[in-house]
Amino acid sequence: MPFVPNKIRLIGIISYVCLFIGIASTVYVGLFYIIGITSLIGLLPSSIIDWFEKRFYKSTTKYEETEHVQNTSFIIAFIQISRNYFVIFVAVFCLMMNLGSVKKFPYALDPAIVHYGKALRLEQNWGMFAPYILKDDGWFVYSALRNDRKYIDIKNNKDTVIYAKPKYGVYEFESDRWRKFQENYTFNNNNYMRPFYCKYLLNKWNKEHPDQPILDLTIFFMKETSLPNYKTEAIVKTAVCNCTEK
Repeated sequence: MPFVPNKIRLIGIISYVCLFIGIASTVYVGLFYIIGITSLIGLLPSSIIDWFEKRFYKSTTKYEETEHVQNTSFIIAFIQISRNYFVIFVAVFCLMMNLGSVKKFPYALDPAIVHYGKALRLEQNWGMFAPYILKDDGWFVYSALRNDRKYIDIKNNKDTVIYAKPKYGVYEFESDRWRKFQENYTFNNNNYMRPFYCKYLLNKWNKEHPDQPILDLTIFFMKETSLPNYKTEAIVKTAVCNCTEK
């Protein structure tokens, strides 16, 4: 908030940085912690920004320093005070709206009041983690048919198709963007993009391996659903897409 003393604001920023680092060191969250830490730059006190500018930024622009005259007009003062109180109102509103979803909390905002918050997009959807995190996990298997009518694994470049669970699932993806893409690839509402990805893999393989062209590619998803007490259901093998050379 703009009226918070610089030292308190700096302590808060450092605390958030430690929080993001702690999350990144214990849970694989992709780019989340980098984006979170970067977004805190905009909250740094002006004194810190001035220090960085003097130490690392060498400007060649010459300018004359002018005496700053503080504007004490009623309108400017009213705008500044209104801004601060609005920030306080938004913070309290969001806090009360979230606490209202806690069963043991004795007070909840009236639905009519919450409706105004939605108009300002102040409501928060916790669908990512609530009421529970994504339980369906798994890995992909890429079974391709060669000219000699033999099935091969184009993911691992093996002469036999490997359906076993990888030892380290995170190493199955080239980057976090590919991880997110393949996560979305499993959802039924994204069926439209499955043939395009399948055809891309088929053409990519044939281009890189002209001596071992494939005629047909089937993408299997080996779904493993998590259960309480660190247990899992039996693995379900599902063919999510099939494409051919023609």
